[in-house]
Amino acid sequence: TEPTVIDRSANLSENDARLLKTFNAEMLFIVPVATKEGAIGVLLVFLEYGSLFVDDDLTLLTIFAQQTAILLENYRVLAQQRDYAQVLERTVQARTEALKRSNDELRQFAYVASHDLQEPLRMVVSYLQLIEERYVSQLDSSAHEFFAFATDGAKRMRNLIEALLAYSRVD
Repeated sequence: TEPTVIDRSANLSENDARLLKTFNAEMLFIVPVATKEGAIGVLLVFLEYGSLFVDDDLTLLTIFAQQTAILLENYRVLAQQRDYAQVLERTVQARTEALKRSNDELRQFAYVASHDLQEPLRMVVSYLQLIEERYVSQLDSSAHEFFAFATDGAKRMRNLIEALLAYSRVD
């Protein structure tokens, strides 16, 4: 977790000596690339010749590794946000389609219901008018008033049904 320097001039372990020999290097800087959540990777810098500024070099590489970690973390967060935005967009599209289907079904129902309600209502109004015309002489003023109330109620019902039918045609 801390930057490390392996220098050929120091007392090296067998593995460190073999590593330097493999890369024909005098010095190796090992700098972790890490965020608060943990290590992402390791930055390895092999130097063919020893460095005069080991501390400065290590500081610079540490800063570079930290900036790299921040860059990678930002990329990961942005990728997560992009994925989440895509999931939200698909959810919104699916719900919009479901709402459109529901509205279409509601319009269709309103159209069918209003259309089917008109015929029985016309029949009721026709029979009320027929009874009132045929038995006009046998009805008293209260009966005529009742027929007027019934006919008026039927007309208002027809207006409501026509409004429902008009609503079902609105986009």
